[in-house]
Amino acid sequence: MSQRILVTGGGGFLGGYIVRALLEREDTVVGSMTRSAQPELEALGVQTHKGDISNRDDVQRVLKDYDAIIHTAAMVNPWGDKDAFYRANVTGTEILLEEAKKAGITRFVFTSSPSVVFDGTPLVNAMPDTPYPDRFPSPYGETKALSEKLVKEAHDADGLRTVSLRPQLMWGPGDPHLLPLIIKRARAGKLRQIGDAKTLIDATFVSNAAQAHLDALDALDKKPDDPTNPGGKIYFISNDEPVHIWDFIPQMLAMANEPALKSGSIPKPVAALIGRAFDTLWSMLGLASEPPVSEFVVLKMCTDQWYSMEPAKRDLGYTPAVSIKDGQKLWADWYNSQP
Repeated sequence: MSQRILVTGGGGFLGGYIVRALLEREDTVVGSMTRSAQPELEALGVQTHKGDISNRDDVQRVLKDYDAIIHTAAMVNPWGDKDAFYRANVTGTEILLEEAKKAGITRFVFTSSPSVVFDGTPLVNAMPDTPYPDRFPSPYGETKALSEKLVKEAHDADGLRTVSLRPQLMWGPGDPHLLPLIIKRARAGKLRQIGDAKTLIDATFVSNAAQAHLDALDALDKKPDDPTNPGGKIYFISNDEPVHIWDFIPQMLAMANEPALKSGSIPKPVAALIGRAFDTLWSMLGLASEPPVSEFVVLKMCTDQWYSMEPAKRDLGYTPAVSIKDGQKLWADWYNSQP
């Protein structure tokens, strides 16, 4: 039986990988809702819809044609206006959930983030029930946490089954966020190790994260009394092989023939203080541009963050197919082939 699946943010990094993975399923009709036209997706046979998820009229117009949603669209910047984050991440998710119920949609997979439980202190083999922090170092984490709560509360309402995934530090061919930022700072001679060289951080090759979303979508069809049914639950997603981040970054730079790190390191407390000062200054001046460094980015790059994959393996059948080593080669081959 054919299924019709809408991917919000299908023109984005993760969304694009999810769309392509879904297209490989012969029984699946794939649609994408994005803010801008997506000729590349249209050429692949994707039903594209131009719209804003925080606009109820746009959402109502699109959802009538689908029976499942994979919601990846979000504002993911490390810095920005809190109201803009709230509108994109919270209001948009709330409208999607409300209209999904009205449209009779039965499955809803939400892309959350480990940032919803991150306050700058270590997360070691963390489980999905890790509590939300009292303080968030960025509006991104705070608004994604609010969105995640909405998704959890919406489970089992009007026939809608929901699940949330928290992919950690996604990267791979086409990455527009993490690796380009690192390379930009390396080229400017401004990239230096922050904190301990032994900092362990989970990372996720993007196709593994995409597969986890398909696994979660399928797992929502398990019988309600199955203890591994993921409905209403939350899962961390990673490659399940934490890396020493200050080994990983130099490896990637070398494979891309880009400048190396500057020598020496900056202690975590000093770097965090500098980041917080820039955050405060930019807020006081009302600047829309991104500061040279933010507290959130500093803390993410020098704090242990790795998570248990056992719940995702058990309930979703998730297995990361691409290792860190193989992913590095795939990314480097792609990067070095760019004009």
